[in-house]
Amino acid sequence: MAIRIEGLRIRGFEPDLSAKFKDGKLTLEAEDAELHGPGIRTESKDPDHTNIGYWDDPRAFPTWEATFPRKGTYVVVARIAARAPSRFTIAVGRDTLACQVEATGDWDKFRDFTLGKIEVSEPGKKTIKVLPDKKAWKAINLSTLQFIAE
Repeated sequence: MAIRIEGLRIRGFEPDLSAKFKDGKLTLEAEDAELHGPGIRTESKDPDHTNIGYWDDPRAFPTWEATFPRKGTYVVVARIAARAPSRFTIAVGRDTLACQVEATGDWDKFRDFTLGKIEVSEPGKKTIKVLPDKKAWKAINLSTLQFIAE
C-alpha cells in the first residue's frame, strides 16, 4: 500500500518568505541570512542570538530578503562585536548607507550600534546586503540588523 500526497500547484506562484515589519520594526537575525563568499558562517558568540562570524574576507557578505511596507526613512541598528574599527555599506535594493563601527573589545562583546538612516526609495520586496568596504574592512561579528520606520 502506498499513500501519495500532492500539494496545490498554482502556475507562477511563489510563496513570499521575505522578512516582514512588525509594529514599524524589522529585525533580521544572523541565522536567517544567506551567506556568500569565503569563510563566513554562523556561530554562537552572542549569548542572546546566533551571530555571523569568521567574516575575515572582505569579499564575503550576508543577504536577507525583506518586504518594506512603504518608501521612506528607516533608522538602522546593528548588534555587533569587533576587535577593531570597521567600515561597510548596507544596501536595501539600490539604496545604500555607509557605516562605521568602533571596536567593542572582543568577539563576544556585543553592542548595539545606531548606524544611521537609510532612505528607501520605493516599497516592496528587497534584498538587503551588508557589504564590507574593501579598503577599511576589519572582521566583525554581526548578530542582528534592525530597520525602524521613522
